[in-house]
Amino acid sequence: MGFKTLGIRGVELQVKITKLQEQCDDMIRSIKFDEDMNATPFDDELFEKLMMEKNKTEEELEKVIQESSSNSLTSRRIDEIIDMLSALKNHPYEWDDVMIRQLIDKIVVEVKNHIRIIFVGGYEVERRW
Repeated sequence: MGFKTLGIRGVELQVKITKLQEQCDDMIRSIKFDEDMNATPFDDELFEKLMMEKNKTEEELEKVIQESSSNSLTSRRIDEIIDMLSALKNHPYEWDDVMIRQLIDKIVVEVKNHIRIIFVGGYEVERRW
C-alpha cells in the first residue's frame, strides 16, 4: 500500500516503526564479547520497551491500513452512485422503491426541518429547510 493511500498518519507510523527497529538493531550490534565470552552490559528493559512500542505502533498502523481500505471501498461505491445518478439526470424518473432501498441505508429526522440521509457505505447528506 503506497504513501498516498495511507495518508500522513500512516507514513508517520511507518517512519516511527523504522526508527524503533533501527534502535533495536543498534542495541544488538553494540553487544561485544571479550576473550572470555563475557558480553558487554545490555539494557534489557530499554530493549523490551522499544520492542513493545514498535509492536503497538505496528498494530496502530494496521488499523490505519484497514480504515484506509474501508474508506477506499466506500469512495468507490459513492462514485458508482454518483455516476448512476448523473446518468439519470436528464431522464424522466419514476419512483423505484427497489433502487431507493439499495442506495439509502436510512433517513434520520433530526427535527421537523432537518433530515439526514445515510447512503449505503456511510456517505451522509443533511438537508435543512
